[in-house]
Amino acid sequence: MGIDFHKTLRRRLGADWFFRRRTRFLSDPLRRLAPLACSSDGLAEIHSLVSHRHLEIYLLAIRSFLRFYDRVRVVVHDDGTMDERDIRFLQDRVPNVRIVPKKDADAIVEASLRNHPSCLRFRRKQILTAQVFDFPKFAATKKIVSLDSDTLVFRPPAEIVRWIESETGEILYAYEENPRSPRIRKKNITLDPGTPFRFAPHLCGGFVCTYTDTFDLDLIERYCSYVLANCHDRLYRAQTIAALCAANSPYRVQPLPLTYQNLPHFRAEPEPVLRHYFLSLSRWKPYLRDARIVLAEMEKAAATGDS
Repeated sequence: MGIDFHKTLRRRLGADWFFRRRTRFLSDPLRRLAPLACSSDGLAEIHSLVSHRHLEIYLLAIRSFLRFYDRVRVVVHDDGTMDERDIRFLQDRVPNVRIVPKKDADAIVEASLRNHPSCLRFRRKQILTAQVFDFPKFAATKKIVSLDSDTLVFRPPAEIVRWIESETGEILYAYEENPRSPRIRKKNITLDPGTPFRFAPHLCGGFVCTYTDTFDLDLIERYCSYVLANCHDRLYRAQTIAALCAANSPYRVQPLPLTYQNLPHFRAEPEPVLRHYFLSLSRWKPYLRDARIVLAEMEKAAATGDS
């Protein structure tokens, strides 16, 4: 094994230790709370890509949603780091959850991409592409909600419930002021009028309400091939492909109200419904503050018999 491998291993172990140290205050309280079941026959599914080190923050995220609305199915996609203990933990804490092991996903999704080589190359290189390839492939409902683990729900998500329970014909997403997307010739492709592709502007991939038939593999293949030929400084991202597919779908596309918030554009007024924190960019302070608030609300509800 080379020097690069050991550097990567040390960096990964260090990141795991740091992450666990930051979130260990969640572990015992979340285990003491009673399990909170999702639906086995809801009209929509909430899909999330989850890793071993994200178990606690994912559980807090999905519980923060289910405490307000539980008539929805929940699907967890293993990123390859979850073990049997992790799977049993989630199944115990969220009864009816469906878990997709990465080994199974790789076999099924890669077979489905055999005629789309650029898509296949992208999926093999970027784990987050589960959001655009795996989520629709394993969905049992037409409507899917893509939810990142570093998300919290504070109040009843009325707009999402309406979308789930009625035929609005809309794709909804949390607004992001500066989407972190691939930069082709130093420009943000999703906001560049010169690109040959159309994108839903300011789409945050951390929270999207969409449809399985939105993800057109031929369109994605053309885009991935274009990026491979033109991208010189950053890789293309799943978030950008979600914006591409949304803009070229037959559905109306619009951002959710600003009560659905993304860092760094948090607002105290109006009171937030949902926040997405970008923990991958080490935005820890606001997350830790809000996570403690949400956890305290759950513990209080459990103590008073309201959950």
